[in-house]
Formats: sequence, C-alpha cells, structure tokens
Amino acid sequence: HVDDSDVFRFFRWWNDQEVLRFTTTPQPLTWERHLAWFMENYRNPYWYVGEFARAPAPPCPFGAVRFDLDGDGSNISVVVDPWWRGRGLGTELIAFGTQSFLADVPKVTVVARIHHLNAPSVRAFEKAGYRHDHDALPRRYFVYA
Repeated sequence: HVDDSDVFRFFRWWNDQEVLRFTTTPQPLTWERHLAWFMENYRNPYWYVGEFARAPAPPCPFGAVRFDLDGDGSNISVVVDPWWRGRGLGTELIAFGTQSFLADVPKVTVVARIHHLNAPSVRAFEKAGYRHDHDALPRRYFVYA
C-alpha cells in the first residue's frame, strides 16, 4: 500500500511527459497541487504500489494502481515508472491490483477510462482481463470481465 514516503516518487511519475499526454489534465502538476491531492488520497486502502524484487537488492517500486469507489462501481488508475515500461509489469500490476481489490470489495464493476491513443495501456488492460465496453472519445471504456 501507499504511504507518505511515496509522495516524491508519485510526483515524478505523474509529471512524466508520456503520462501527461494521456491524462484528463495534461498540464504538469505543481508541487503544491500534487501534495494536497496526495495527502487527501494516500490513505485509500485500495491504492497499491508494485515492487520489483530481485535478491539481494531491496525491492524497487515500479508503479501503482488505485481504485476509487463510485457508487456500485470503481474507477481504476495506473501509472508505471518510465524506466519499467514495456516489460509487462503494468499488466501484472493491473491484474494483481484488480484481483486484490475485488477480493475485498466483491460485486463491484471496475472501469478503466483509457485515452483512445494510448495503445500500450489498452493492451495492458486487455491482457489483464478487461474488455472494451464503449467509447466516449477521447476516452475508451473497459470493464473487468
């Protein structure tokens, strides 16, 4: 789970140019805005940090997945460190996070809203068991099946 020591890492991840290309707010976050958002959200029990572990080195965080409950559904949000992208870890993080979340909160529909030009994200969600539901451009909507 996320703790307050992750604030700097998340600031760097969310301000990455590739991430900003596909977010709903494509302007870089200011530190003040990020800190306020992080402090409001980091206690979310459904926010997981993926760590890559290879002995004897300590675990290295590579990304995070967050689930925000919204009525009888939930929105999923995922970010992967730029260095780790393209290695399949995003798919693993999405799959593990979704399974963990649904074990705690069953019978909830999980929805991923993905920018229609973000092909790597679409592939990661499909490989993790999500299926295309509908489009409302610029977003494509996928649900966990």
